[in-house]
Amino acid sequence: MRRLQIIVLLIFAGLIAGCSSATKPLSRWQTSVESYIIKQAGGNYNALRNVNSKDRPSQKSFRLINAKSGGIPIIASSQTDVNGLLLAHCTINGNNWYIFLVGTVKYDGKFKNIPLDDPCVKDVRLIALTGDLDSPVWVVGSSNDTALDQYRIQQTKGRSKRNSNSTFPSGYEALELAITDQQITVVDQQSQAQWTLSIPAEIMN
Repeated sequence: MRRLQIIVLLIFAGLIAGCSSATKPLSRWQTSVESYIIKQAGGNYNALRNVNSKDRPSQKSFRLINAKSGGIPIIASSQTDVNGLLLAHCTINGNNWYIFLVGTVKYDGKFKNIPLDDPCVKDVRLIALTGDLDSPVWVVGSSNDTALDQYRIQQTKGRSKRNSNSTFPSGYEALELAITDQQITVVDQQSQAQWTLSIPAEIMN
């Protein structure tokens, strides 16, 4: 009976944790970038270009671990991380924009499985940020299921069916960026996955 009560409490705690982390992972990632600019860089957006990934020194990466947690603690917990790669700094419509390719990765755990395993890329999209206006302005690209499938398939090539996990970034991307007027396009040369983003003309200095 005592064991049953403990399990029920764990399930209840998991539901509460899920509700408390209902904020969308991308929104939390955006907030974390803004917090870095304000608290660590004194409001200087150019500091974004000076941040390098600890895992890959040549890569400018902004990662938010556990942007969302869920599942049932101990029994079947889950964690969602968000990682944004800074691809470019450019001027569009008279404003300075920082262009990110942002991936959302979910890790699912099993009973007493620490650390969590079974990572899977749930979303990849382009996101742009400017600090030239009165407050930070974000433009978030749409999710692209076709590009996501292409990206996942490329990652799992050569792996067994039992090991079909995917992460972002994988370290094997060959990203090519093109900017035409207000249109931003990124193509991963490995998978041919393509993402686009348009900066609205009304966002101007």
